[in-house]
Amino acid sequence: MAEETRSEVMGGKRPAGSLNIRIPETLATYRLPPLIKRFLTFFPETRLNFSTCAFHSLTQDLSQGLYDLAFLLVDSFQAPNLSVKFISVEPLMLITAPDHPLAKKNKIHPRDVGGELLLLSKTDCSYRRMFERYLAEEGIGSLAILELNSIHAIKKCVMEGVGISIMPVIAVKGEISKGQLSGLQWVENCLEAAVLMIWHEEKWISPALKSFMDMAEELGNNYQ
Repeated sequence: MAEETRSEVMGGKRPAGSLNIRIPETLATYRLPPLIKRFLTFFPETRLNFSTCAFHSLTQDLSQGLYDLAFLLVDSFQAPNLSVKFISVEPLMLITAPDHPLAKKNKIHPRDVGGELLLLSKTDCSYRRMFERYLAEEGIGSLAILELNSIHAIKKCVMEGVGISIMPVIAVKGEISKGQLSGLQWVENCLEAAVLMIWHEEKWISPALKSFMDMAEELGNNYQ
């Protein structure tokens, strides 16, 4: 209500106030910087606050107004009273150390993953749920999982041969090109996750929030 009143008083002035946004670590690291730069060029008075993803409490936090907007990397998402908009698609890739036995295989089957230690991110938590569900549907259960809070920590562990992981391609293509990681060819269709933008359907869309949402959608279209 305070933000809405302030906007009305400002009239034709540039949007101000603050935006609280939840976003997966990968998107925050590799997709967010140009969006922030562009947004603040036009709206320097707006304060941006970002938090990394926590999938399990997302619906509650948006409903309670703790966050104005959220992004997820998932196959699909539905929840009561939340609006969802598709932004783009991020290809995913299984990764290992270059000297890992799986790196010598032409294609990886779900059964190949079952016996491996799977390093998964807490901060990119949505697409990992999708992958775990897929493996369960293929009959691969009782996975050995090690959770870490940082995608960079996961990549370092994989480089050391600790286990394997799955990440968006954008997060690992640099290390793969340098020979520090190996990307595995999945036997099924291409692994990918949709980038979804989510907000509460009763949320007042301030001028600043509307501008951020429009820019995010425009930049997402450029990644297609």
